[in-house]
Amino acid sequence: MSHQPFENWIFTNGLTLEQHKALYEHLQSCERCKNLQNRLHSMENQMRTAAIIAPPAGFNQRWRASFAERLERQQRQQVRRLFLLLAAAILISFAITAATLLVSSSVEALLFSSVKTVLSTLMSFNQFLLFLLTLVRMLPPAIPIALWILLTSGVALAAVVWLVSLWRISTQGVYIQ
Repeated sequence: MSHQPFENWIFTNGLTLEQHKALYEHLQSCERCKNLQNRLHSMENQMRTAAIIAPPAGFNQRWRASFAERLERQQRQQVRRLFLLLAAAILISFAITAATLLVSSSVEALLFSSVKTVLSTLMSFNQFLLFLLTLVRMLPPAIPIALWILLTSGVALAAVVWLVSLWRISTQGVYIQ
């Protein structure tokens, strides 16, 4: 006799009417399945009537403390992994770029190109500074003093908020709940 569907039905709630009727008829003739159902009901009874045992004194505090430590350790490990991954990616990119450049051109050409790029960048930065200086010299007569005071106050307020935020993070840390 196949007991499989009946054994599954014993552990299943929400049987259809036909399944419930077939299970009832099977339990009348099968001692094995009837014994299984009786043991299930006995176990459910024991679970319902069992006393709830309180944890040992200080368990909650120890568990919370160890949880916070585990969480902090896990976060540190994630940060380390991220930095290692980024460092590895940078090194691999640098190695591939260096290999490609060395194969495609001579060392002298690379040195010349590097010096040219650095000088070009410095000149561009100098031009940008000259532009800002010219802009600052031209703007004061065009913008009323009240607007300058508002603009300066806004920048100062943003700087203070930023510094207070940095101070709070550095002294209290970041807690994610």
